[in-house]
Amino acid sequence: MPSSSCSRADSKLGPLRSSSRAILMLGASAASAAMAASEAPPTTPAPLEPAEFHESFDAKLDVAGDVRKGILASDPDSPVDLEHLRVWLPEQAIAPAHERTLCLEIDSQDGAYHARIAFELESETGMVPLRITDTREGRTQFAEQLARYDAGQLGVLAYLAESPTGPDVPDPGCPARADRYLAVSWGPEVEKPSRLVLQINAHDMQTLLSDSADEPLGECAAVEDRRSARTFDTLCTVEVDDRIESLRVRLKKFRTIDEPIALPIALPGR
Repeated sequence: MPSSSCSRADSKLGPLRSSSRAILMLGASAASAAMAASEAPPTTPAPLEPAEFHESFDAKLDVAGDVRKGILASDPDSPVDLEHLRVWLPEQAIAPAHERTLCLEIDSQDGAYHARIAFELESETGMVPLRITDTREGRTQFAEQLARYDAGQLGVLAYLAESPTGPDVPDPGCPARADRYLAVSWGPEVEKPSRLVLQINAHDMQTLLSDSADEPLGECAAVEDRRSARTFDTLCTVEVDDRIESLRVRLKKFRTIDEPIALPIALPGR
């Protein structure tokens, strides 16, 4: 009789034990999935598509223009990776797309290539990839020529600007004045940079960098091949800290120092 009662008890406990094992297995699976998700690398957002794209390539063109030519977050000696152009936007939210525009001015050091590109922004922050290459119309038609440059030889001046409207606007979306300038990088590297390389058109003069308190910042040196440097001739290296948000550029020739030119830089990814 005792054996028969034990059998009946076991038959009653059987479903409970099976349910417990199933719950344990489900819990283990959920924990494994959560761990795998936490260990998975962050997904890269889809590249932004240009809203406006204008470019030209003329080896005989001699264009100098503004002192400010580019802010580079990647190695200046690395090749230009046209499939991986990235911009570092501020971490705080950006205004709606109809009010804000990301503007890019690209100039090769030898003056042959020039591009003006506009991207509409919504709520993007941090590191954002940009698309400038494609087989369709509206992307660069000079990929072969651009691939011959190193990153330090291709100045990319990126900035946020309010989108102007009206018939008197000469270049919709990208006015000459910028709220602040942004760092860009070529290549798949996505780590926040600790240093930036500024590409400066110094007109063969000495370049001096300072913050709002006139404290010196960074180091500057002329490019090696100055004869071919038509759009910018100086590279400056600065550490990424709060002072670059009020960075200023002065050009010095002999004892004469020009008035400072503002180059406020948004801290990359911060």
